[in-house]
Amino acid sequence: MLLKMNLKNFLFIFLYFFILQNGLSANQKDVNFLELTKNCNQCNLKTKNLSGLNYPYLVLDNSDLNGVNIKNGNLFSSSLRNSDLSNSDLSIINLSSSYLSKTNFYKANLEGANLSYATCVDTNFQNANMINTRLDETNLYNSNLYKANLSNSNLTFANLSNANLKYSKLINSNLEEANLSDANLSYANLNGSNLQAATLSKTNLKRANLSFSDLSFVDLSGANLEKVDLRNTNLNEANLSFSNLTNANLEGTSLIKTNFRGAIICKTKMPWGLDNSNCK
Repeated sequence: MLLKMNLKNFLFIFLYFFILQNGLSANQKDVNFLELTKNCNQCNLKTKNLSGLNYPYLVLDNSDLNGVNIKNGNLFSSSLRNSDLSNSDLSIINLSSSYLSKTNFYKANLEGANLSYATCVDTNFQNANMINTRLDETNLYNSNLYKANLSNSNLTFANLSNANLKYSKLINSNLEEANLSDANLSYANLNGSNLQAATLSKTNLKRANLSFSDLSFVDLSGANLEKVDLRNTNLNEANLSFSNLTNANLEGTSLIKTNFRGAIICKTKMPWGLDNSNCK
């Protein structure tokens, strides 16, 4: 057994130094070493075509993958912490259960990707294409999703607390029981989305579009709903206590057993007309 391990280690070392001696480009050396070991810290794989890469449990921390193509790859339970994947093609990739904290996905294409159960704390998804992406039970705490497109995506039970979702698109997305407390959703478009039993306490939803969405049993206590569009929304048994509904539009909204205790209702369009019952 010891002899086999020594031979394997010798083969790894021999092949790696053979690659170095043959004058291959820096990132090609890293590709070869990655194929050999499935472990490459601080790798340079910039703009490489790794489409269909099937390397679950891969370790690629602190690496440069700017513009890389890993379309339809399988990187289940891999680690890409603090790596640069900006402008990359990661469509239909499997990154479920992966470790992606502080990773840069700026303008990355993640359409149809699977990031369920992934850890994405302090991760940058600004301007990313995340249409039809699986993010169920994903930890996105304090992440930047500014102007990201998450339409038709699954975010059930996801942790988006303290995340920046300003100007993001979540049209027809499923956020049932997601945690969005203290998040910034100002100017976001959540038209037709499912937010049943989601937590949005102290969330900033100023000028957000939530029309035709299901917000039944949602917690919006202390939320900023100034100038929000809640037309034709289901707010049955929702908690809007101490929220700010100044200039909000709730025309055609269902409000069965909705809690408005302590809410600021001023210049608010209610199903029964303009309401100024609690201006401050």
